[in-house]
Amino acid sequence: FKFAELTTAFWPGGLSLIIPACCETTSRLVRSRDGSIGFRIPDSPLTRQLLLETGPLAVTSANRSGSPPLNSRAAIEAEFGADFPILQEEGGACGVASTILLFASDRWRVLRVGAITLESITAILGYTPIN
Repeated sequence: FKFAELTTAFWPGGLSLIIPACCETTSRLVRSRDGSIGFRIPDSPLTRQLLLETGPLAVTSANRSGSPPLNSRAAIEAEFGADFPILQEEGGACGVASTILLFASDRWRVLRVGAITLESITAILGYTPIN
């Protein structure tokens, strides 16, 4: 499984991990339709400060499922409107999309390669996640 090894190596940072949720204890409001739940601890100081003040937040990416990442304020506003709230470091860019791994059938699968390379993940897991 190596969840702890992945989080130790890449958190805070650009790795999102999706695992099966325990349906008895995890609200359906934060689970996806397939019963999974995703986790990430970003490396943005502003976002981490917000999380220190609020505790964990159930949020989604700034793109629609299956669509390319939205990596700029202009792209997010074009997709969701100018009133869509965006948390962004002052003068900063939105950054590189996270690498997303899904744990299913006793193996990690890569859903998107982003900030963390497959080579780095392979070094932790001992195998290359499949697509």
